[in-house]
Amino acid sequence: MAAFKTAFGIFYDGVEIDRDFKARNHVDILVALAFSRYHTKMKSIGKSEFLYTSLIRKFSYRDSKATMGLWVFRVARQEAGSFRLSDCEFEQFPHAFTKPKATARAVPNIFE
Repeated sequence: MAAFKTAFGIFYDGVEIDRDFKARNHVDILVALAFSRYHTKMKSIGKSEFLYTSLIRKFSYRDSKATMGLWVFRVARQEAGSFRLSDCEFEQFPHAFTKPKATARAVPNIFE
């Protein structure tokens, strides 16, 4: 991620960049760079409406010590927007997303 140090400074507006910061925000910066390249391409062909992303939530997996998880972005079409990113902590992958236990139910006899 050392190659992205300048990009981190631009997109995160001069925050202190340490190892933990890079681990939390490596996906965010890659998404922002991809959309920035897309905007440059669209502007070069005369488009005025673009796709923008905004981070909704960021989860880390409970069973992993590595920085792995799920980033949830909203992608929307609009005429203007910003690529400023904000540093947010991971949320633990919610228990609500675990598979619920099935309850045994009697099967009705439809032939009676």
